[in-house]
Amino acid sequence: ELWERKPLLVKRHTPDYNRGWFSTAEFDKILRQENIQWGVNLDATSFVNDKRETHNQTGRAHAPVVWDMYQGCFKDLGIHAPVVWDMYQAGCSMRLLNPQTYSRNVWKVLSVLQEYFGCCVGANM
Repeated sequence: ELWERKPLLVKRHTPDYNRGWFSTAEFDKILRQENIQWGVNLDATSFVNDKRETHNQTGRAHAPVVWDMYQGCFKDLGIHAPVVWDMYQAGCSMRLLNPQTYSRNVWKVLSVLQEYFGCCVGANM
């Protein structure tokens, strides 16, 4: 009944249900060890007045630059955030395309979903 017709929200009463699939520490490790390219593997975005703004640079996304951009997004919105998760509250996000390429945990989850549903699945972080 729901397939490709309506979104489905499954509420969990276990706060740690999704813990361990992907973390900022793993994201940082990927940025430091892999050749992540702006606009190819990673997008930096924010929404201001219901308008999406893309803040991508060119070339490789080096970890220190990415974390500085997090803080830069905050400053653009008048917020000085010391931690990454505050960015989400400020409306900025970093989107890693195809994280399953770099994260075995994400790959495992997607492979189970793909097998269960019998179709290709993907993820953005």
